[in-house]
Amino acid sequence: MTATRDSATAPAQGGLLRRFLAWLPAEYFGSDVYARYTAAYTWQANQIGHFAIGFGAGFILLWLGAAPFGWAAWLLIGAYALKEAADFGIAKVQAQGFFPADQGELLADMATDTFFVAAGVLIANVSIDAPYWAVAATAALGLLLRFVLGDRVFLPAKEAFDRSDLPVYYRLPNFPKAPTFRLENRDRLVALYTGAPHNGQAPPRHVLIQGRPGTGESTLAAGLGAELSNRRRRVRYTAAYALFEEPGPARDESEAGQAVAPAGITRRRSRFNPETYGYTETEVLIVDDVDADSAEFGGGTPAGIRARLERIKTTRREAYDALKTGRVATVWVTGSLDYEANWQHWRDALAAFLDVAPDDATIPVIWLEAPMTSEGSGR
Repeated sequence: MTATRDSATAPAQGGLLRRFLAWLPAEYFGSDVYARYTAAYTWQANQIGHFAIGFGAGFILLWLGAAPFGWAAWLLIGAYALKEAADFGIAKVQAQGFFPADQGELLADMATDTFFVAAGVLIANVSIDAPYWAVAATAALGLLLRFVLGDRVFLPAKEAFDRSDLPVYYRLPNFPKAPTFRLENRDRLVALYTGAPHNGQAPPRHVLIQGRPGTGESTLAAGLGAELSNRRRRVRYTAAYALFEEPGPARDESEAGQAVAPAGITRRRSRFNPETYGYTETEVLIVDDVDADSAEFGGGTPAGIRARLERIKTTRREAYDALKTGRVATVWVTGSLDYEANWQHWRDALAAFLDVAPDDATIPVIWLEAPMTSEGSGR
């Protein structure tokens, strides 16, 4: 069955209180037990932490004798805003500079952090003379965090990453600058994740990333997936064996909101325990280690590569059908010791399998040559 988002995963319809109560069992009680911390969970915890910083610092100032809503409170908020401005500059410096940083995203994130610190400071000042109003304001802030800034602004992008099954949240502005990385290929990747031409290069439908082990080919693919997810694109990351090998014990996912393992262990799906995008709803499929154990399929010969790709038809028919429709963009990652010998074989085989032209505009080939360092590498 297609792994689509179901009614138990989506917010309940109705009033704000009803929605909150519907989410409570799935997200706020036991959601971090035997489960990794998702990007959605981490973002909300981060903002709660900023509020706690502001509330604690504001309360300490009042305890030391500062007047409620006096100059000390506003000085504290201003000092934190300056700290965030410094963070903005540091983030720009730390970015390697090969892929552009989204300054609007940085500013929005830092403004949000400052907002929650300021809210903590101000609510601490309210609590001195009107503790009940402070409690009400804190509750209202929590609802704002969860249902407004969360649902409508920040969490959709975080949820897209959580449902992608990407192994790491790595942003491309941190990818080492690579003097030998062809600039037109860099521009094609930027066009792919922004959805608009960049420096005259149109978004490609497919990408082939090759490199020797340790040169950052999987990191580059993960970074591309993170950039796409951050723009709310539906990305699915998978290791090649999950496509080419026969599936293991069947999983029953027919019950709404339940992931049922062979042993019958169930866990309600939520934003903190999301379902990976199904192949039919995926917009960009990232396949890592495509050439692993390729000797079984004739090594790196064109016929062997094509046979390996065609095997998807029997092992993952849902993925095969989605790929053959041409609706899904793809990123293929191979570890290769000899770029010159087999890059054309791989691109020709992929082009034939996907029914597209084997050229740079449709399937650019990115070769990473040296281990990832601050100097970077690539062709």
